[in-house]
Amino acid sequence: MQRMIAERNLAKCLPVARPKLIRLPLVSVTIGAFAPESEVAELLRQAEQANDGVSIGSYPFFKQGKVGGNFVVRSEDEALARRVSEELGRDLEAAGYAVTEGGI
Repeated sequence: MQRMIAERNLAKCLPVARPKLIRLPLVSVTIGAFAPESEVAELLRQAEQANDGVSIGSYPFFKQGKVGGNFVVRSEDEALARRVSEELGRDLEAAGYAVTEGGI
């Protein structure tokens, strides 16, 4: 009897919960630069805060004797992810860092 009640309650909840469970796939766009994360953290923060639905991951590295980072812009909206990545790339270049699409 308790199982039947639990199943009925669950059945009532699913139509309400289901839309929240369905998510679009995340799109990731990666750019890289020999830019120390500590020097570009504010650019990354500003780009993320200015764009709802975007998250930016920073993956620091040490290669070729230099410090740098790959920056991954993620969003469910592909056009938004690409636009933010391009803007971030321009901001990094304006700060004096060469940008590599696809990461380093």
